[in-house]
Amino acid sequence: MEYKFIRDTVDLITKVGNFDEREFRGCTESQIEALEHLLPEYSYLPESYYEFLKFGGNGICSMLSGTDFYFPQVYALRAERKLQNLKSAGFFSENFDYDSYLKNELFLFYYHQGYFARFFYMDGSDDPNIYYYEAGLPYDFLLTQEQSFSQYLYTEVASFITQYQQSIVNVDIELRNRVKFYRNGLLDTLDALESIPVSTGTKLTQDAKRRYAEIIRNTYRLLFDYPFYALYEYDYVFSPKNYSQSPEMGNDDLQELVEMMYELEKEGKDIIFYVNELKKNG
Repeated sequence: MEYKFIRDTVDLITKVGNFDEREFRGCTESQIEALEHLLPEYSYLPESYYEFLKFGGNGICSMLSGTDFYFPQVYALRAERKLQNLKSAGFFSENFDYDSYLKNELFLFYYHQGYFARFFYMDGSDDPNIYYYEAGLPYDFLLTQEQSFSQYLYTEVASFITQYQQSIVNVDIELRNRVKFYRNGLLDTLDALESIPVSTGTKLTQDAKRRYAEIIRNTYRLLFDYPFYALYEYDYVFSPKNYSQSPEMGNDDLQELVEMMYELEKEGKDIIFYVNELKKNG
């Protein structure tokens, strides 16, 4: 896809040598259409936001881990009418001007830990301005960052890359290599999951996609927070043994996938053992 509004952002992150192109997981057309069905009549997503969804709407490395920012969370926010819920929950100040600011065209695209939110208006602009609000503020209006969505996304990605590059320098080289090898195995497994027919092993494939995406983000967290990261087995290990109901094993592709999962389980446990040895000796 040719990007008009987020071209600089795509160039910035894809040129970082440690990232695999599969770590920028874009949305499918059906996912975007599902989100558009939740919009008010005659409203549509800005072009810059649409480009973001196509490039990394399901995840950009570990950026904004823990924040409702990617398609699954934003879709849920929209479906559950989060904006209206924020109003009734007292997120905004008592004197907030709801009539002027909480219009139907307002789109909540970023929600962090229940206290901070970012928005744009679906007002026909291809690259709309960004607004924000934080619980506890006294203002009766949305605050503006005075930048477009494309500028906001570039700033977010640049900050993430800086954090990554600063932290990676201090990581034990063997741990870094183990994590990179493990992360590549996770990405290979995600690719294999995409090839499994929907009718085969549905519970396994759906749960594994979600869980492996979380584990990939956790591998970055390990590097960012090293050497003080509290490492727990469930953060890095996921295998068919996690299921109370065994998947159907008749399909050759599924059998190969399960074997890949068991191999990843071993690699994850090796990382856990190595990190614990580093802590013990550090």
